[in-house]
Amino acid sequence: MTDRITVREFVQSLLRPKGDQEGFADSDSLIVSGRLDSVDTIELLEFLEQQYGVDFAERGFDQNDLDSVDAIMAFLGVGLLPT
Repeated sequence: MTDRITVREFVQSLLRPKGDQEGFADSDSLIVSGRLDSVDTIELLEFLEQQYGVDFAERGFDQNDLDSVDAIMAFLGVGLLPT
């Protein structure tokens, strides 16, 4: 499974319990648009820390870095091209 698919599936797991079954493109806003709330964002941070070893205490946090799947991929240094 690619990193992009892993991240997409995790985001979908955050949206599903809220009844948000609407699809989304990798470039769609998730946080700024309100689809992910503050609790979801914390869960996303924890996921990225555990799955990818990101240390937000050291690196800091900017919601724009995590506002879309594309932004998350760029933040992780994976790039924007599907794998």
